[in-house]
Amino acid sequence: RTDTEKELCSIWESVLSTPVNNVHSNWFDLGGDSIKMIGAMSQLNAKFGEKLGGTIKSTNLMEHQTVSSLAAYIEGIDGVALSSGTDDAARLIVGMQRTGSLPPLFLIAPVSGTISCYRHLSKLLGPDQPFYALQHPGLEEGEEIFASVEEMAASMVVSIKATLATLPGGIEHGTFSLGGWSMGGVIACEVALQLLAEGVIVRSVVMIDSPAPSGTIDMGNLSTT
Repeated sequence: RTDTEKELCSIWESVLSTPVNNVHSNWFDLGGDSIKMIGAMSQLNAKFGEKLGGTIKSTNLMEHQTVSSLAAYIEGIDGVALSSGTDDAARLIVGMQRTGSLPPLFLIAPVSGTISCYRHLSKLLGPDQPFYALQHPGLEEGEEIFASVEEMAASMVVSIKATLATLPGGIEHGTFSLGGWSMGGVIACEVALQLLAEGVIVRSVVMIDSPAPSGTIDMGNLSTT
């Protein structure tokens, strides 16, 4: 074990009240959840925050769910990278499955605001489906809490565009899909409308167990399912 892995094991054992004998064990498989993640973030930032010059967020733990992966992330970044504008713009997004040749899928969290409900979906979608999950703004310390779906969607538009700009081909018409479960589907619909207003065409919007939009919405050739 590296020194960072030893420190992380100690923090996880403190939060989860269980031994962490394998640095490749998954946070959730050890009994972790989104609530316990709050305690972990507090200890992680107390230990590593000053050294890194930025804040480790719950989205980092969602993307790096093992001690070995999180340690590699911490050891591989510096303060400039952690607090850079690009990282901040895409702060709401977790790459659940970054590789694959299919059009990327972005799913927005339900009313809880957390994305742990999508944890198993990346495996079910298969290795060829790039899959990104968006948590709600305001969950991390210092983040602004928005009072409306429109404001929340606007912040997600920034994160989605920042992420798309890093992918092959960048932002192209109809090359990615949006969606969400429950309230996440409602927000996804608003995100799609705002992207459409900026001239960015979404391939489709997938609303999972979400209330159907009321009234008439002009979404051009956008497919909704």
